Amino acid sequence: MKGNALTTFFIKHAVAIFVIATACCLSLIAYLTNSFKPNVLGTWIIVGILTSLLFSGVALIVVLAVAAVDKARKYIIAYQPQDGITLKDRYEQERIRISDFFSAFLLVNENKEFEDCEIQGPGSIYLLADSDLDNCTFKLCDWIVVKNDATVNTAAHFRHTTFSKCKFFNVAIYMSQETANRLCEKQKACSREDLSVIGL
Repeated sequence: MKGNALTTFFIKHAVAIFVIATACCLSLIAYLTNSFKPNVLGTWIIVGILTSLLFSGVALIVVLAVAAVDKARKYIIAYQPQDGITLKDRYEQERIRISDFFSAFLLVNENKEFEDCEIQGPGSIYLLADSDLDNCTFKLCDWIVVKNDATVNTAAHFRHTTFSKCKFFNVAIYMSQETANRLCEKQKACSREDLSVIGL
């Protein structure tokens, strides 16, 4: 935040900073040239302008470097799991926010087991290889069939994960046609509502 503010300030006032730096350099040179011959004044003016340009360029590089470090730090923080909630392998009788498992970097949640949990949206999950839904119920949910190699940027990805006796609310569930065929009939017998299966 501090780096971004510095960068914005410098860019907005770049001309003013250059003018001030040039004026300061020229004032200093005018003071120093009182003891020199008049014919060297032009040379010192050029040196002063080049010095102010150098000063402005170095200042801009420093500010941009600070902003880059600040941005990288934010990405590192975003990359890490939130509050360690996604580090566990087993969840039992817990209320789960699906957004806690979402990663903007499409990190996959693997080898998880959810039993008798409430899985709350709004949000979506993408069931990858060998993930299972066993005796779960769904409310305001959709099953969405996608191609095997599809990329779902908005979903929390799960692989080798089992949801057993879980209650899903307001969650879109993405899966391949093969996974949908395997789970659909099994879940219809358990759910009180008809499943809405959408093909993309």
